[in-house]
Amino acid sequence: MRPNPMLYFLGLSLLVFASQARTFSIDVSKDLPVYIPEHRLWRAVPELPDKVSFTDIEKHAHQIPQTSVLGNRGAILAFIGVKNPTLGPVNRYLKIDANYLDRGIAYWQPSEGDPEILSEFGQPASQTPHLAHSQVFVFTLPARSEGRLWVYLDAKQYAVPVNLTILTPAAFHNTQVKTNTTAILSVGVMLTLALIALLVFFKNRYSVALACAGYIGLHGVGWFAAAGSLGALLPATTFNPVYWGMLIFPFAIAAASQFTRLLFNCATVAPRLAVGLRYLSLLSVGIGVIGLIAAPFHVSFWSAHFIAATWVLVSITTGIYMVRKLGDYRARFYLLGNVCYGVSLIYYMVAHFYWRGEILGPESAVMIGLTVDCICILMSLAFWLHHQQAEYLQTFTLSRLDPLTNIGNRLAFTEALEQHTQQYCLAFIDADGLKKINDKYGHKAGDLFLVECSQLLVANLPGDCILYRTGGDEFVALQGVPLSAEAFTVEAQIRRAILAAERALQADTWTESGLSFGVASSREAESHSACLSLADERMYQQKMQKKAMSD
Repeated sequence: MRPNPMLYFLGLSLLVFASQARTFSIDVSKDLPVYIPEHRLWRAVPELPDKVSFTDIEKHAHQIPQTSVLGNRGAILAFIGVKNPTLGPVNRYLKIDANYLDRGIAYWQPSEGDPEILSEFGQPASQTPHLAHSQVFVFTLPARSEGRLWVYLDAKQYAVPVNLTILTPAAFHNTQVKTNTTAILSVGVMLTLALIALLVFFKNRYSVALACAGYIGLHGVGWFAAAGSLGALLPATTFNPVYWGMLIFPFAIAAASQFTRLLFNCATVAPRLAVGLRYLSLLSVGIGVIGLIAAPFHVSFWSAHFIAATWVLVSITTGIYMVRKLGDYRARFYLLGNVCYGVSLIYYMVAHFYWRGEILGPESAVMIGLTVDCICILMSLAFWLHHQQAEYLQTFTLSRLDPLTNIGNRLAFTEALEQHTQQYCLAFIDADGLKKINDKYGHKAGDLFLVECSQLLVANLPGDCILYRTGGDEFVALQGVPLSAEAFTVEAQIRRAILAAERALQADTWTESGLSFGVASSREAESHSACLSLADERMYQQKMQKKAMSD
Protein backbone atom coordinates (compact mmCIF):
# COMPACT_ATOMS: atom_id res chain seq x y z
CA MET A 1 0.00 0.00 0.00
CA ARG A 2 1.48 3.30 -1.11
CA PRO A 3 1.50 6.22 1.41
CA ASN A 4 -0.87 9.06 0.64
CA PRO A 5 1.19 12.19 -0.22
CA MET A 6 -1.62 14.45 0.97
CA LEU A 7 -1.67 12.85 4.42
CA TYR A 8 2.13 13.05 4.61
CA PHE A 9 2.04 16.75 3.75
CA LEU A 10 -0.74 17.40 6.27
CA GLY A 11 1.17 15.62 9.07
CA LEU A 12 4.32 17.55 8.30
CA SER A 13 2.40 20.81 8.30
CA LEU A 14 0.85 20.06 11.68
CA LEU A 15 4.27 19.23 13.11
CA VAL A 16 5.74 22.48 11.85
CA PHE A 17 2.73 24.40 13.14
CA ALA A 18 3.05 22.79 16.58
CA SER A 19 6.73 23.63 16.84
CA GLN A 20 6.09 27.21 15.81
CA ALA A 21 2.88 27.74 17.77
CA ARG A 22 4.52 29.99 20.31
CA THR A 23 6.51 32.17 17.92
CA PHE A 24 3.92 34.93 17.75
CA SER A 25 5.44 38.38 18.05
CA ILE A 26 5.03 40.32 21.27
CA ASP A 27 4.93 44.06 20.91
CA VAL A 28 7.03 45.67 23.67
CA SER A 29 6.35 49.25 22.66
CA LYS A 30 3.62 49.65 25.31
CA ASP A 31 4.55 50.30 28.93
CA LEU A 32 2.63 47.28 30.17
CA PRO A 33 3.82 43.93 31.52
CA VAL A 34 3.37 41.01 29.14
CA TYR A 35 2.53 37.72 30.85
CA ILE A 36 3.37 34.49 28.99
CA PRO A 37 2.02 31.34 30.67
CA GLU A 38 3.99 28.14 30.43
CA HIS A 39 1.19 26.24 28.68
CA ARG A 40 2.76 24.67 25.57
CA LEU A 41 5.74 26.99 25.83
CA TRP A 42 8.65 24.76 26.82
CA ARG A 43 10.31 21.92 24.95
CA ALA A 44 12.15 19.14 26.74
CA VAL A 45 15.68 18.93 25.32
CA PRO A 46 18.88 17.07 26.20
CA GLU A 47 21.27 18.73 28.61
CA LEU A 48 23.67 20.84 26.56
CA PRO A 49 27.43 21.16 27.16
CA ASP A 50 28.94 23.88 29.34
CA LYS A 51 29.91 25.95 26.32
CA VAL A 52 26.58 26.34 24.57
CA SER A 53 26.35 27.92 21.16
CA PHE A 54 23.24 29.17 19.45
CA THR A 55 23.54 26.30 17.00
CA ASP A 56 23.32 23.82 19.90
CA ILE A 57 20.09 25.43 21.01
CA GLU A 58 18.46 26.04 17.63
CA LYS A 59 18.69 22.44 16.47
CA HIS A 60 16.15 21.46 19.18
CA ALA A 61 13.50 23.92 18.02
CA HIS A 62 11.53 21.15 16.29
CA GLN A 63 10.65 19.51 19.62
CA ILE A 64 6.93 19.60 20.44
CA PRO A 65 6.11 21.94 23.40
CA GLN A 66 4.87 20.37 26.65
CA THR A 67 1.59 21.23 28.29
CA SER A 68 3.39 22.00 31.58
CA VAL A 69 6.79 21.49 33.16
CA LEU A 70 5.59 21.78 36.77
CA GLY A 71 7.12 18.92 38.76
CA ASN A 72 9.54 18.00 35.98
CA ARG A 73 13.32 18.35 35.86
CA GLY A 74 16.07 18.60 33.27
CA ALA A 75 16.72 20.93 30.34
CA ILE A 76 13.95 22.87 28.58
CA LEU A 77 13.88 25.36 25.72
CA ALA A 78 11.46 28.09 24.63
CA PHE A 79 11.47 30.80 21.95
CA ILE A 80 9.08 33.68 21.48
CA GLY A 81 8.77 36.36 18.85
CA VAL A 82 9.42 39.93 20.05
CA LYS A 83 9.23 43.19 18.12
CA ASN A 84 9.94 46.85 18.81
CA PRO A 85 8.14 49.06 16.25
CA THR A 86 9.23 52.30 17.94
CA LEU A 87 11.87 54.73 16.62
CA GLY A 88 14.14 54.20 19.63
CA PRO A 89 15.65 51.32 21.63
CA VAL A 90 13.54 49.70 24.36
CA ASN A 91 14.85 48.22 27.62
CA ARG A 92 12.93 45.33 29.13
CA TYR A 93 13.32 42.73 31.87
CA LEU A 94 12.42 39.09 31.40
CA LYS A 95 11.25 37.45 34.63
CA ILE A 96 11.36 33.65 34.73
CA ASP A 97 9.44 31.82 37.47
CA ALA A 98 12.16 29.28 38.14
CA ASN A 99 13.82 29.14 41.52
CA TYR A 100 15.85 25.90 41.69
CA LEU A 101 17.81 26.65 38.54
CA ASP A 102 21.31 25.42 37.74
CA ARG A 103 21.81 27.23 34.45
CA GLY A 104 20.02 29.61 32.13
CA ILE A 105 21.05 31.06 28.77
CA ALA A 106 19.22 33.61 26.64
CA TYR A 107 19.85 34.47 22.98
CA TRP A 108 18.46 37.18 20.72
CA GLN A 109 17.95 36.17 17.11
CA PRO A 110 17.10 39.22 14.97
CA SER A 111 15.10 38.74 11.80
CA GLU A 112 18.10 40.09 9.97
CA GLY A 113 21.58 39.48 11.32
CA ASP A 114 23.45 37.01 13.50
CA PRO A 115 22.15 35.80 16.87
CA GLU A 116 23.80 37.16 20.00
CA ILE A 117 23.88 36.02 23.61
CA LEU A 118 21.88 38.20 25.96
CA SER A 119 22.54 36.70 29.37
CA GLU A 120 23.80 33.71 31.31
CA PHE A 121 21.93 33.49 34.58
CA GLY A 122 20.85 31.25 37.39
CA GLN A 123 22.68 29.75 40.30
CA PRO A 124 25.45 29.44 41.14
CA ALA A 125 27.25 32.73 40.57
CA SER A 126 24.33 34.57 39.07
CA GLN A 127 25.13 37.92 37.49
CA THR A 128 21.53 38.91 36.88
CA PRO A 129 19.42 41.45 38.81
CA HIS A 130 18.33 39.74 42.01
CA LEU A 131 14.67 38.93 42.45
CA ALA A 132 13.74 36.51 45.22
CA HIS A 133 12.42 33.13 44.01
CA SER A 134 12.86 34.06 40.33
CA GLN A 135 15.40 34.57 37.56
CA VAL A 136 15.65 37.88 35.75
CA PHE A 137 17.77 39.34 32.98
CA VAL A 138 17.63 42.63 31.13
CA PHE A 139 17.74 43.04 27.37
CA THR A 140 17.58 45.91 24.89
CA LEU A 141 15.71 45.83 21.59
CA PRO A 142 17.02 48.21 18.92
CA ALA A 143 14.68 50.61 17.13
CA ARG A 144 12.35 49.00 14.59
CA SER A 145 13.63 45.54 15.35
CA GLU A 146 12.00 42.13 15.32
CA GLY A 147 13.21 38.65 16.10
CA ARG A 148 13.14 35.72 18.46
CA LEU A 149 14.03 35.51 22.12
CA TRP A 150 15.46 32.09 22.97
CA VAL A 151 15.60 30.84 26.57
CA TYR A 152 17.35 27.66 27.68
CA LEU A 153 16.97 26.37 31.27
CA ASP A 154 18.43 23.46 33.18
CA ALA A 155 17.20 22.57 36.67
CA LYS A 156 16.99 19.59 39.00
CA GLN A 157 13.39 20.45 39.82
CA TYR A 158 10.79 22.89 38.49
CA ALA A 159 8.94 23.66 41.70
CA VAL A 160 6.45 26.08 40.14
CA PRO A 161 5.01 26.63 36.65
CA VAL A 162 7.78 28.25 34.61
CA ASN A 163 5.89 31.30 33.36
CA LEU A 164 7.55 34.28 31.68
CA THR A 165 6.82 37.97 32.18
CA ILE A 166 8.26 40.84 30.14
CA LEU A 167 8.43 43.90 32.39
CA THR A 168 9.19 47.55 31.91
CA PRO A 169 12.00 48.88 34.12
CA ALA A 170 9.47 50.64 36.35
CA ALA A 171 7.32 47.50 36.71
CA PHE A 172 10.36 45.35 37.43
CA HIS A 173 11.69 47.64 40.13
CA ASN A 174 8.25 47.76 41.73
CA THR A 175 8.08 43.97 41.73
CA GLN A 176 11.65 43.77 43.00
CA VAL A 177 10.98 46.11 45.92
CA LYS A 178 7.77 44.29 46.90
CA THR A 179 9.14 40.76 46.60
CA ASN A 180 12.63 41.32 47.99
CA THR A 181 11.37 43.46 50.87
CA THR A 182 8.94 40.70 51.85
CA ALA A 183 11.76 38.14 51.74
CA ILE A 184 14.23 40.30 53.69
CA LEU A 185 11.75 41.29 56.38
CA SER A 186 10.41 37.76 56.79
CA VAL A 187 13.85 36.17 57.05
CA GLY A 188 15.05 38.99 59.31
CA VAL A 189 12.12 38.55 61.69
CA MET A 190 12.57 34.77 61.79
CA LEU A 191 16.30 34.95 62.51
CA THR A 192 15.73 37.60 65.19
CA LEU A 193 13.08 35.46 66.88
CA ALA A 194 15.40 32.46 66.70
CA LEU A 195 18.15 34.48 68.38
CA ILE A 196 15.76 35.47 71.19
CA ALA A 197 14.83 31.82 71.77
CA LEU A 198 18.51 30.88 71.71
CA LEU A 199 19.32 33.52 74.34
CA VAL A 200 16.53 32.11 76.51
CA PHE A 201 18.14 28.69 76.20
CA PHE A 202 21.60 29.95 77.16
CA LYS A 203 20.14 31.72 80.18
CA ASN A 204 17.82 29.01 81.52
CA ARG A 205 18.97 25.83 79.73
CA TYR A 206 15.41 24.90 78.78
CA SER A 207 15.36 22.30 76.01
CA VAL A 208 12.07 23.70 74.72
CA ALA A 209 13.79 27.05 74.02
CA LEU A 210 16.53 25.31 72.02
CA ALA A 211 13.91 23.41 70.00
CA CYS A 212 12.07 26.69 69.41
CA ALA A 213 15.28 28.32 68.15
CA GLY A 214 15.80 25.38 65.78
CA TYR A 215 12.17 25.51 64.61
CA ILE A 216 12.32 29.21 63.75
CA GLY A 217 15.99 29.55 62.81
CA LEU A 218 16.15 26.62 60.39
CA HIS A 219 13.03 27.88 58.62
CA GLY A 220 14.62 31.32 58.36
CA VAL A 221 17.93 30.02 56.98
CA GLY A 222 16.08 27.67 54.62
CA TRP A 223 13.96 30.42 53.11
CA PHE A 224 16.99 32.71 52.96
CA ALA A 225 18.64 30.11 50.75
CA ALA A 226 15.50 29.30 48.74
CA ALA A 227 15.01 32.98 47.93
CA GLY A 228 18.44 33.02 46.29
CA SER A 229 19.92 35.37 48.88
CA LEU A 230 22.45 32.86 50.17
CA GLY A 231 23.81 32.44 46.67
CA ALA A 232 24.03 36.20 46.28
CA LEU A 233 26.13 36.47 49.45
CA LEU A 234 28.15 33.28 49.05
CA PRO A 235 28.39 32.40 45.36
CA ALA A 236 29.26 28.76 44.82
CA THR A 237 30.91 27.14 41.88
CA THR A 238 30.07 23.47 42.45
CA PHE A 239 26.83 23.39 44.42
CA ASN A 240 23.74 25.48 43.91
CA PRO A 241 23.13 27.26 47.24
CA VAL A 242 19.42 27.56 46.45
CA TYR A 243 19.07 23.83 47.08
CA TRP A 244 19.95 24.31 50.75
CA GLY A 245 16.49 25.74 51.26
CA MET A 246 14.89 22.39 50.58
CA LEU A 247 17.64 20.27 52.17
CA ILE A 248 17.40 22.15 55.49
CA PHE A 249 13.61 21.94 55.69
CA PRO A 250 13.32 18.38 57.14
CA PHE A 251 15.58 19.38 60.04
CA ALA A 252 13.29 22.36 60.72
CA ILE A 253 10.32 19.99 60.96
CA ALA A 254 12.30 17.74 63.31
CA ALA A 255 12.92 20.73 65.58
CA ALA A 256 9.24 21.72 65.33
CA SER A 257 8.18 18.23 66.45
CA GLN A 258 10.48 18.35 69.46
CA PHE A 259 9.30 21.84 70.33
CA THR A 260 5.66 20.72 70.27
CA ARG A 261 6.41 17.69 72.45
CA LEU A 262 8.22 19.80 75.05
CA LEU A 263 5.87 22.80 74.88
CA PHE A 264 2.85 20.79 75.94
CA ASN A 265 4.70 18.26 78.12
CA CYS A 266 3.23 15.56 75.91
CA ALA A 267 5.01 12.77 77.78
CA THR A 268 2.56 13.43 80.64
CA VAL A 269 -0.40 15.15 78.98
CA ALA A 270 -0.60 12.99 75.82
CA PRO A 271 1.84 10.02 75.86
CA ARG A 272 0.73 8.63 72.48
CA LEU A 273 1.17 12.02 70.87
CA ALA A 274 4.63 12.27 72.42
CA VAL A 275 5.61 8.97 70.80
CA GLY A 276 4.21 10.08 67.44
CA LEU A 277 6.08 13.39 67.56
CA ARG A 278 9.29 11.59 68.46
CA TYR A 279 8.93 9.25 65.46
CA LEU A 280 8.08 12.18 63.16
CA SER A 281 11.21 13.95 64.35
CA LEU A 282 13.36 10.87 63.67
CA LEU A 283 11.76 10.43 60.23
CA SER A 284 12.45 14.08 59.38
CA VAL A 285 16.08 13.82 60.46
CA GLY A 286 16.48 10.62 58.44
CA ILE A 287 15.06 12.25 55.31
CA GLY A 288 17.29 15.27 55.86
CA VAL A 289 20.45 13.20 56.27
CA ILE A 290 19.67 11.06 53.21
CA GLY A 291 19.00 14.22 51.21
CA LEU A 292 22.33 15.71 52.25
CA ILE A 293 24.35 12.57 51.58
CA ALA A 294 22.89 10.55 48.75
CA ALA A 295 19.38 11.35 47.52
CA PRO A 296 18.86 13.20 44.21
CA PHE A 297 17.44 16.65 44.68
CA HIS A 298 14.06 15.82 43.18
CA VAL A 299 13.66 13.04 45.75
CA SER A 300 14.57 15.45 48.56
CA PHE A 301 12.16 17.99 47.06
CA TRP A 302 9.14 15.71 47.10
CA SER A 303 10.12 14.20 50.48
CA ALA A 304 10.29 17.68 52.02
CA HIS A 305 6.85 18.54 50.62
CA PHE A 306 5.47 15.29 52.04
CA ILE A 307 6.92 16.15 55.44
CA ALA A 308 5.49 19.68 55.17
CA ALA A 309 1.98 18.40 54.42
CA THR A 310 2.24 15.88 57.25
CA TRP A 311 3.45 18.51 59.67
CA VAL A 312 0.64 20.95 58.86
CA LEU A 313 -1.94 18.25 59.62
CA VAL A 314 -0.15 17.14 62.80
CA SER A 315 0.44 20.66 64.14
CA ILE A 316 -3.11 21.91 63.55
CA THR A 317 -4.62 18.74 65.02
CA THR A 318 -2.31 19.01 68.03
CA GLY A 319 -3.19 22.68 68.46
CA ILE A 320 -6.93 21.97 68.45
CA TYR A 321 -6.49 19.13 70.96
CA MET A 322 -4.35 21.22 73.31
CA VAL A 323 -6.71 24.21 73.17
CA ARG A 324 -9.56 21.91 74.23
CA LYS A 325 -7.51 20.12 76.89
CA LEU A 326 -5.41 22.96 78.33
CA GLY A 327 -7.17 26.10 77.09
CA ASP A 328 -4.17 28.33 77.84
CA TYR A 329 -2.48 30.92 75.65
CA ARG A 330 0.44 28.73 74.65
CA ALA A 331 -2.01 26.36 72.93
CA ARG A 332 -3.99 29.22 71.39
CA PHE A 333 -0.95 30.96 69.93
CA TYR A 334 0.43 27.63 68.74
CA LEU A 335 -2.81 26.83 66.91
CA LEU A 336 -3.12 30.34 65.44
CA GLY A 337 0.40 30.25 64.06
CA ASN A 338 0.08 26.85 62.43
CA VAL A 339 -3.31 27.71 60.93
CA CYS A 340 -1.74 30.81 59.32
CA TYR A 341 1.10 28.67 57.99
CA GLY A 342 -1.32 26.04 56.69
CA VAL A 343 -3.49 28.63 54.91
CA SER A 344 -0.40 30.13 53.25
CA LEU A 345 0.64 26.68 52.01
CA ILE A 346 -2.81 26.12 50.51
CA TYR A 347 -2.51 29.49 48.76
CA TYR A 348 0.97 28.45 47.62
CA MET A 349 -0.35 25.29 45.94
CA VAL A 350 -3.42 26.92 44.39
CA ALA A 351 -1.44 29.91 43.14
CA HIS A 352 0.83 27.61 41.15
CA PHE A 353 -2.06 27.03 38.81
CA TYR A 354 -4.00 30.29 38.93
CA TRP A 355 -1.66 33.08 40.01
CA ARG A 356 -0.84 35.72 37.45
CA GLY A 357 1.30 38.00 39.59
CA GLU A 358 -1.24 40.69 40.29
CA ILE A 359 -1.54 40.32 44.07
CA LEU A 360 1.06 38.30 45.99
CA GLY A 361 3.53 35.69 44.83
CA PRO A 362 3.15 32.14 46.18
CA GLU A 363 6.55 32.13 47.88
CA SER A 364 5.96 35.55 49.42
CA ALA A 365 2.62 34.35 50.80
CA VAL A 366 4.29 31.34 52.45
CA MET A 367 7.02 33.52 53.93
CA ILE A 368 4.46 35.90 55.40
CA GLY A 369 2.41 33.00 56.79
CA LEU A 370 5.52 31.36 58.21
CA THR A 371 6.65 34.64 59.79
CA VAL A 372 3.30 34.96 61.57
CA ASP A 373 3.65 31.33 62.62
CA CYS A 374 7.13 31.96 64.07
CA ILE A 375 5.88 35.01 66.00
CA CYS A 376 3.07 32.91 67.46
CA ILE A 377 5.49 30.10 68.26
CA LEU A 378 7.72 32.47 70.22
CA MET A 379 4.63 33.76 72.03
CA SER A 380 3.81 30.16 72.92
CA LEU A 381 7.30 29.81 74.35
CA ALA A 382 6.82 33.05 76.32
CA PHE A 383 3.61 31.75 77.89
CA TRP A 384 5.33 28.43 78.60
CA LEU A 385 8.06 30.33 80.45
CA HIS A 386 5.39 32.31 82.31
CA HIS A 387 3.66 29.07 83.29
CA GLN A 388 6.95 27.58 84.46
CA GLN A 389 7.76 30.68 86.48
CA ALA A 390 4.33 30.64 88.11
CA GLU A 391 4.72 26.97 89.02
CA TYR A 392 8.20 27.62 90.38
CA LEU A 393 7.07 30.56 92.48
CA GLN A 394 4.16 28.53 93.80
CA THR A 395 6.43 25.62 94.68
CA PHE A 396 9.03 27.97 96.13
CA THR A 397 6.44 29.73 98.29
CA LEU A 398 4.70 26.58 99.47
CA SER A 399 7.99 24.92 100.38
CA ARG A 400 8.79 27.87 102.67
CA LEU A 401 5.34 28.35 104.18
CA ASP A 402 3.97 26.64 107.27
CA PRO A 403 0.58 25.28 106.17
CA LEU A 404 -1.01 25.60 109.63
CA THR A 405 -0.10 29.13 110.63
CA ASN A 406 0.66 30.61 107.17
CA ILE A 407 3.96 32.03 108.34
CA GLY A 408 7.45 31.09 107.22
CA ASN A 409 8.79 27.64 108.14
CA ARG A 410 12.25 26.45 109.17
CA LEU A 411 13.58 26.56 105.59
CA ALA A 412 12.42 30.15 105.15
CA PHE A 413 14.02 31.10 108.48
CA THR A 414 17.32 29.43 107.60
CA GLU A 415 17.47 31.25 104.25
CA ALA A 416 16.56 34.59 105.85
CA LEU A 417 19.21 34.16 108.55
CA GLU A 418 21.92 33.28 106.04
CA GLN A 419 21.13 36.40 104.03
CA HIS A 420 21.80 38.70 107.00
CA THR A 421 25.16 40.40 106.61
CA GLN A 422 24.62 43.07 109.29
CA GLN A 423 23.44 43.07 112.88
CA TYR A 424 20.23 41.35 113.90
CA CYS A 425 18.28 40.18 116.92
CA LEU A 426 16.33 36.98 117.23
CA ALA A 427 14.01 35.45 119.78
CA PHE A 428 13.55 31.71 120.30
CA ILE A 429 9.92 31.21 121.46
CA ASP A 430 8.29 28.07 122.83
CA ALA A 431 4.50 27.77 123.24
CA ASP A 432 3.93 26.32 126.71
CA GLY A 433 1.10 23.92 127.37
CA LEU A 434 0.62 22.41 123.89
CA LYS A 435 0.87 18.82 125.15
CA LYS A 436 -1.74 19.41 127.87
CA ILE A 437 -4.14 20.95 125.37
CA ASN A 438 -3.68 18.04 122.94
CA ASP A 439 -4.22 15.50 125.68
CA LYS A 440 -7.25 17.29 127.19
CA TYR A 441 -9.02 18.74 124.12
CA GLY A 442 -7.52 16.93 121.13
CA HIS A 443 -5.09 17.87 118.38
CA LYS A 444 -7.60 20.09 116.63
CA ALA A 445 -7.67 22.33 119.68
CA GLY A 446 -3.89 22.21 119.78
CA ASP A 447 -3.77 23.45 116.19
CA LEU A 448 -6.10 26.33 117.07
CA PHE A 449 -3.83 27.18 119.97
CA LEU A 450 -0.76 27.36 117.72
CA VAL A 451 -2.62 29.49 115.17
CA GLU A 452 -3.67 31.96 117.86
CA CYS A 453 -0.11 32.07 119.22
CA SER A 454 1.25 32.99 115.79
CA GLN A 455 -1.44 35.59 115.19
CA LEU A 456 -0.87 37.32 118.55
CA LEU A 457 2.90 37.32 118.10
CA VAL A 458 2.65 38.80 114.59
CA ALA A 459 0.22 41.44 115.86
CA ASN A 460 2.51 42.55 118.71
CA LEU A 461 5.99 42.23 117.20
CA PRO A 462 7.48 45.29 115.44
CA GLY A 463 6.53 45.65 111.81
CA ASP A 464 10.00 44.75 110.50
CA CYS A 465 10.26 41.70 112.74
CA ILE A 466 9.46 38.44 110.94
CA LEU A 467 8.01 35.40 112.72
CA TYR A 468 8.74 31.80 111.68
CA ARG A 469 7.45 28.47 112.91
CA THR A 470 10.50 26.21 113.14
CA GLY A 471 8.98 23.23 114.92
CA GLY A 472 5.86 21.78 116.56
CA ASP A 473 5.53 24.43 119.29
CA GLU A 474 8.64 26.46 118.44
CA PHE A 475 8.76 29.90 116.84
CA VAL A 476 11.61 32.24 115.98
CA ALA A 477 11.34 36.01 115.56
CA LEU A 478 14.04 37.68 113.46
CA GLN A 479 14.67 41.41 113.13
CA GLY A 480 17.50 43.31 111.54
CA VAL A 481 19.20 46.02 113.59
CA PRO A 482 19.92 49.32 111.81
CA LEU A 483 23.41 50.65 112.24
CA SER A 484 22.01 53.66 114.04
CA ALA A 485 20.03 51.61 116.51
CA GLU A 486 21.19 49.98 119.69
CA ALA A 487 20.80 46.22 119.81
CA PHE A 488 19.55 46.21 123.38
CA THR A 489 16.74 48.60 122.40
CA VAL A 490 15.53 46.20 119.72
CA GLU A 491 15.85 43.30 122.17
CA ALA A 492 13.70 45.17 124.68
CA GLN A 493 11.03 45.81 122.04
CA ILE A 494 10.91 42.12 121.19
CA ARG A 495 10.63 41.12 124.86
CA ARG A 496 7.75 43.52 125.47
CA ALA A 497 5.97 42.28 122.34
CA ILE A 498 6.24 38.62 123.38
CA LEU A 499 5.03 39.39 126.91
CA ALA A 500 2.06 41.32 125.49
CA ALA A 501 1.20 38.38 123.25
CA GLU A 502 1.43 36.02 126.22
CA ARG A 503 -0.95 38.15 128.31
CA ALA A 504 -3.45 38.28 125.42
CA LEU A 505 -3.17 34.52 125.01
CA GLN A 506 -3.81 33.82 128.70
CA ALA A 507 -6.67 36.31 128.82
CA ASP A 508 -8.47 34.32 126.17
CA THR A 509 -9.22 30.60 126.31
CA TRP A 510 -5.70 29.36 127.04
CA THR A 511 -5.35 30.32 130.69
CA GLU A 512 -2.89 27.53 131.54
CA SER A 513 -0.58 28.31 128.60
CA GLY A 514 2.25 30.75 128.08
CA LEU A 515 5.23 31.76 125.96
CA SER A 516 8.76 31.01 127.03
CA PHE A 517 11.44 32.87 125.09
CA GLY A 518 15.08 33.82 124.87
CA VAL A 519 16.49 36.80 123.01
CA ALA A 520 19.98 37.14 121.55
CA SER A 521 21.76 39.42 119.10
CA SER A 522 24.43 38.85 116.50
CA ARG A 523 26.87 41.03 118.45
CA GLU A 524 26.91 38.34 121.11
CA ALA A 525 27.85 35.46 118.84
CA GLU A 526 30.43 34.62 116.20
CA SER A 527 27.99 32.83 113.88
CA HIS A 528 24.32 32.42 113.05
CA SER A 529 24.14 29.00 114.68
CA ALA A 530 25.83 30.32 117.82
CA CYS A 531 23.35 33.17 118.08
CA LEU A 532 20.42 30.80 117.67
CA SER A 533 21.87 28.42 120.29
CA LEU A 534 22.27 31.30 122.72
CA ALA A 535 18.62 32.34 122.30
CA ASP A 536 17.54 28.69 122.69
CA GLU A 537 19.54 28.39 125.88
CA ARG A 538 17.98 31.53 127.34
CA MET A 539 14.51 30.28 126.41
CA TYR A 540 15.19 27.01 128.23
CA GLN A 541 16.38 28.87 131.29
CA GLN A 542 13.19 30.94 131.38
CA LYS A 543 11.06 27.82 130.96
CA MET A 544 12.83 26.19 133.90
CA GLN A 545 12.28 29.28 136.04
CA LYS A 546 8.52 29.22 135.21
CA LYS A 547 8.34 25.55 136.12
CA ALA A 548 10.13 26.12 139.40
CA MET A 549 7.78 28.97 140.33
CA SER A 550 4.67 26.90 139.53
CA ASP A 551 5.91 24.02 141.67
